Amino acid sequence: MSQHKSQVIHLNNPYIQRVNHRRHVVRDTHVKRIKMILTLFAAVILFLGFELWQSHTELAQVNQYIVKTEQTIKSQKSRGQTIQEELKLLKNPDYVQQLVRQKYDYAKDGETLYKFVN
Repeated sequence: MSQHKSQVIHLNNPYIQRVNHRRHVVRDTHVKRIKMILTLFAAVILFLGFELWQSHTELAQVNQYIVKTEQTIKSQKSRGQTIQEELKLLKNPDYVQQLVRQKYDYAKDGETLYKFVN
């Protein structure tokens, strides 16, 4: 193909200058609006992301607290059960007598208590 010169002449009169200026103003206005919208959108996304991260952190702390509390409840139930069993044993006079003899080195009248040292 051969290159040929265009026969179109661009006018540079005041009307064309105003039209071109108006196009630039409109384009610049659109670019500013798009930048503002994108900035606002990014700010909202960052804010929501921060809130989501904070909620996730709080949820993890609450879950950890729940696990710890459940462990405490389990150990307290076990302790309560042990105390209940001990209470039942303390109602038995033979057990109480045996406990007092072992723990406090108690002897009945007429009994002799011997202690052996290892």
